[in-house]
Amino acid sequence: LLPDQVEKALEELKVRKAPWEPVDRAVVFGDLLTIDIQGSVDSKSVINETGATYSPEPAIQYPVPGFSEQLLGITKGNGKEFKLHFPDDHPDPAVAAKECAFNVLVKEIKAKNPPPLDDEFARNLDEQYESLEDLRSKIAKEIESRAKAESDRKYEESIMEALRTRATIEAPPNLTEREIDHLIMEEARALASNGIKFDNYLKAIGK
Repeated sequence: LLPDQVEKALEELKVRKAPWEPVDRAVVFGDLLTIDIQGSVDSKSVINETGATYSPEPAIQYPVPGFSEQLLGITKGNGKEFKLHFPDDHPDPAVAAKECAFNVLVKEIKAKNPPPLDDEFARNLDEQYESLEDLRSKIAKEIESRAKAESDRKYEESIMEALRTRATIEAPPNLTEREIDHLIMEEARALASNGIKFDNYLKAIGK
């Protein structure tokens, strides 16, 4: 499993370090867009953004669920009109559960252009890496270290849970007596602050 984890980490690192570059194609998930957005509910403007940066992803629910999907397939310089509903539990009651008419113009489309995974990529990433294999080795050690730390944490949690559910701890008599004395002193001070002597209080309650 470790080699697969290393390669996955390398691919993610490659994409993360890649620059955003303009592309001449239709919008797909993961792009970085510059768009103008207009949205209206009951003919009243509720969204009006110019030159907004937006990255369509299936998990993104802003400004309403399904908005990202509506942008797919649009090309630079073109727009689209569509309608979507705000969620029932939207924090703004003025738009909650209502239909919103959108007008979106895509002004720019950018995408990541990852470099090839080679020695040059490793060296450009950090001078400490002389080759891609050096980078692979470093990532493998980090993955192993994190896995060990997670394993140790779970083991410690299992031990503490076992102690919590099975162990019985008895307080020594002297500790119990000290706690009783402390409680009595606190009660006596509280009574004294109201002008009541502790002995008189005990007589009054028959203790």
